[in-house]
Amino acid sequence: MTAMALYFRYAEIGGMANGDVVKTAYAIFRYLNVAEQVGLYDHAELLKRLHALASYEMVLPEVRYMIAVHTAQIDPRRGLHLAEAAACAAQEARGRPIHLPTDTRIEWLSLRLAAACAAELKSGRAREIAERAIAAGAPRGDLVEFLG
Repeated sequence: MTAMALYFRYAEIGGMANGDVVKTAYAIFRYLNVAEQVGLYDHAELLKRLHALASYEMVLPEVRYMIAVHTAQIDPRRGLHLAEAAACAAQEARGRPIHLPTDTRIEWLSLRLAAACAAELKSGRAREIAERAIAAGAPRGDLVEFLG
């Protein structure tokens, strides 16, 4: 709870007062990440807050990934689409300079989520997506169930 308070305080005073949208968005993301870990919000409330955060000028790949994770638990078909979009955003973030470090695992984590959604939907794409995740750096052991 202390971490949440610190991130919220930074977003409220530090980032917004200086007009730094990226740092403000990152502080709010970290706040929501801790809230997710402690189970403060249900999926619907967390998605509402994540979508509000996604309306900022710069959408962090981590935010897209969290949206995909929580959407997939409600609607795997939409989760599949959002997870693939999050992987693309993470790949783009690696290729351009950004103000804050993006978790380098976001691309393969997103692809692993997309593979799980495809498998749940009985789509033949699960194997192809799992192979893309491995190429992006995912541990092969995490995807063995999708590789057949």
